[in-house]
Formats: sequence, C-alpha cells, structure tokens
Amino acid sequence: MGLTTLQLACLTTPPLTLTILSLPSSTSTVRQLLYPLPAVLLLQPLLYPPKISWSDKETVQETFALGVLYANYLFAFCRVLYLYGYDTPRYFQKFRRIYEPGGHDDGGGDSVKANSKKQEGYPCDLWGRIKWSLSLLTATRGIGWNFEVSMPQREKYLPTSRWGCVWDTTVLIIQCHLLSNISRFSCGIIVKLLRNEPLPFPTPPILHEIFGNIILQMVIVTVVWAIRAIVFVNLVAAYPRLLFVGLGVDSSWGEPREWPRMFGEVGECWSVRNFWGRAWHQTIRRCIQSPSEKLPNFLLGTDISKLSHAARLLRRYILLFSSFSISGLIHTFGVYFVITGCDNYNPPPNNPPWYYVFYFFIAQAGYITCEDFVYWVLGVDTDGDYDDGNDDGKVGKKRGKVGCVIGMACTMAWFVWCVPTLWADPESRIVGFWEGEGKGLVHVLDREHRF
Repeated sequence: MGLTTLQLACLTTPPLTLTILSLPSSTSTVRQLLYPLPAVLLLQPLLYPPKISWSDKETVQETFALGVLYANYLFAFCRVLYLYGYDTPRYFQKFRRIYEPGGHDDGGGDSVKANSKKQEGYPCDLWGRIKWSLSLLTATRGIGWNFEVSMPQREKYLPTSRWGCVWDTTVLIIQCHLLSNISRFSCGIIVKLLRNEPLPFPTPPILHEIFGNIILQMVIVTVVWAIRAIVFVNLVAAYPRLLFVGLGVDSSWGEPREWPRMFGEVGECWSVRNFWGRAWHQTIRRCIQSPSEKLPNFLLGTDISKLSHAARLLRRYILLFSSFSISGLIHTFGVYFVITGCDNYNPPPNNPPWYYVFYFFIAQAGYITCEDFVYWVLGVDTDGDYDDGNDDGKVGKKRGKVGCVIGMACTMAWFVWCVPTLWADPESRIVGFWEGEGKGLVHVLDREHRF
C-alpha cells in the first residue's frame, strides 16, 4: 500500500526543507530546482485528501493527528522558505549566548547570567550549514535566534550543570507519563461508571449522580484536555533535551540553559491574555505571528514608532485576531482531513462543521478584547511584566493578590466553559464520538481514554 498525500507531505517536507536550507542560496542550482517542491508537496493533501474508512476509528484518529502535524509543517516550513524570500540566511541570524559568573542562582550550584550574545554567521562548509539549518527548523521558540521569544521567568529555574539538567529532565518525563496514565485511567473509570458498565471494584450509587453533573464534567474535560497538551509538549522537548545534554553535544543543543521550561507558572494565569502570552507554551508563536503581522504591516506600515496611539491600538487588535485565526486554522486541519477523506461520513444529527473548532480560537481574541476593555475601565494596567507579543518593549506590574485571585477565577471559568463547548465536544463528535454513546460529555472522556 502506497503512502497517502498526507503521509507523503509529513515524511518528505522536513528532510527536503533541511536540504534546501543547507545549500547556498546564491550559487546552488540544486537549491533553485528543489525550492518549489515543499510547496507542491504541501499543496497536494489539500487538493487530494487521503481516503479513509469512517468505521475505522484508529485510522480516523491517525489521520486527525497527521493533519495537525501537517498544519504545523505548513506554516513552519513556508515561513522559513517563502515568507521572507529566497535568501533565508539574510533574515534569520543565529546567536550564541555568552554566560559569565554573576546573576541569579538557578539551583545548579552556580550563579550565572547571559551577559552578551555573539552572532554566528552563515557557515561556509556543508556540515556547518546542515547544523545551522537543523537548528533553525527545531528552534520553535527561537532560542538562540533573532526571533527568540522572551521567557526570563522560565529560564531562572534551569540548572546550569549537565547532570542536574539530565536529572530534572528524567523526573519530568516520569511525571508526564504518570500524569498521562492517571488521566486516561480516570477517564475510563468515569466512562464506565456513567454508562453503567461493570467496574473492577464496588462504587456507591451517589458517584453516578456526582459525575453525571454537567458542570463537573466540563471541569474534568478542561483538566484532561490541558493535561494532554501539557504532557505532549513537554515530552516532545524533554527527550531531545535528555539526549543532547546527556551526551554533552558540543553546540547550543548540549547547553542546559538553552532549554527553558515549556510552560510558565500557574500564578501567571491572572488573565486570558497573560495565559496565552505568558503561561502557555510558545512553540508555534513565531510561525503564527510572522504571517499574522503581514496584514497590519500592509495597512499601517512597519514603523510602529510613527503610528498614533489609535493606530497602535488598531494594529494591536488586528494582530491579535489574525494570530488566533492562524492558530485556529492549524488546529482545525486535522478535522478537515477526516471530513474530506472519509468514504461514508455519517455524523450524528446537528453535528458541527469541520471548521467549528476555529471558533474557539476566535473566541479567545474576542474575550481578550473585552477583557482589555474591562481592565481599561477599571484602571488596571494590562501592560504587565509579561511579553504581550507586541514587541514594543513595554513591561508593567504584577497584580495585587486579590486582583490575581479574581483574575484567575475569571480565566478558569472562561476555559471551563469554552474548552468543552467550543473545542473538546465538537471535535470529538466530528471524529466519531458523540453524546449518543453516553451521558453529557462522556463521549469526550471516552476519546481521551481510548486515544
């Protein structure tokens, strides 16, 4: 059986993009010939989606996962190859941080800080260009590059010693696998309980009534949905960190301080804007932000310093909505390939369209806009000590304890409603799980348990 267009795109575009970036842009004829191929390979699945059987849920879930991976490749590779032009090294510069004694104590026994950065030019030799290109493609948060996402609060927790980093990473991997297994096991128990299926241990009847409460189900779905994302993102970074740092690779990959935490602190979730811009992972931030800047730059220009306050405000919210729109597209591609590829798609009545999950991300931008307005009316400074994505250099203050608690409660309530309603429930129904199989949101928990 041959590869589908989706599998072919996911398998071939990474090495092909690496090959193109590793060849000199000014002199290589091979690079010129290969240059359009990634675009052709990425376009094929959209025109000719893979055909799958609706009755085979494992294939449906695999297609869904490949679709999300494809979307990440689409925006990431097109960004480094096509968004800025043919001469990639002209726009992406690699830096090496110079660490010297002094600064904060980060738990590794040494007190260090990055006093300066040294720019590394585009290598002349082939092996150097391969390492340069691989570093560019894997630098999802731009660490060590001129598009680095500022995360000072995460960097301070990193150990400076090699074996301290290996130990912390090993513990993190074990914690992630335990958390994932506990989450899946708990979902399975709740599903059996609500469907009156036999359990390996006796349960009081009141548990059925407790877990049958839709509010509690929404809370549980929100928590397990977050756990799945947190575990996946952490493991994707933890295994390479364990390998490169453990082996002592002689490059930035082998430097423990080049691997900051993937997520921020719970205390940073005092607003939805701060949650997405500060606490949540930033792995796709630059490949989202780069194309989303094109519209405000076209309408208002690229020199922000010359804009009036009203124009800056307009630019801020155009960037906000365009960024979440692109993020929504990335997360809906998996569902798109399921719907367009199934041979006899037979959804339940009133099933949402494939792009429904897109509303979740647009709703984030809408909520943040309202949130900013409320804070403005109340006189609360929203340009706090976090990077808001505007690259305007503004930082501000932390909230008081009462304000933080109220903000965190509002943020939690927002996600408890919108994650099940706009994302988990419609996406689960679209890919073959729906409420007809149980009560309330049990179909979402069933999907979490099985996949």
